[in-house]
Amino acid sequence: MHYVQNELFPPFPREDWRHHQEPIEAAVRRVMESGRYILDAEGIAFEREWGAYLRARHVVGLASGTDAIGMMLRSLRIGRGDRVVIPSMAPGPVASGVARAGADILLSDCDPATFTMCPKSLDAVLKTQAARNVKAALVVHLFGHVADWEGLRKVAQAHGIELLEDAAQAHGAEWHGRKAGTLGKAAAFSFYPTK
Repeated sequence: MHYVQNELFPPFPREDWRHHQEPIEAAVRRVMESGRYILDAEGIAFEREWGAYLRARHVVGLASGTDAIGMMLRSLRIGRGDRVVIPSMAPGPVASGVARAGADILLSDCDPATFTMCPKSLDAVLKTQAARNVKAALVVHLFGHVADWEGLRKVAQAHGIELLEDAAQAHGAEWHGRKAGTLGKAAAFSFYPTK
């Protein structure tokens, strides 16, 4: 497979790794030498630093973004018998997280410019008979694009549902000065190397 290389498309994640190799290896060495691989000082420091960057009050590290989605839904008591609306362009792990929480999925169409959830489509879905047990819409910010948050917020408020975020592809993206992942009731991130 051939990848186009230029200033817009650096060889990622290899170059990113090379750029940050020394501090990453030092952190891995500290974890390995401590013998504590979970619930350790490095994880706590990461949660604190990521929370400060986001200006978020609470950050909890989990094994994956999929686990975060499931935990987010369960913490809001969304599960068996409930429904969650997700965008039709949502990556598979989003649906997996909803399914793990026990909720059923309804699909909303996407904005053709950003591929994120379309407020008009969400409104139309929430007016259908299938939406009677919808408790939340899980908005997925894709390719660094933050969904039309104001439009989605108005629709969610009109229908009395929660707005949640999957910001796995929107690290650092902002909506009117607020970071993606701090807009809804709760959010999930992923730190898989290609994000």
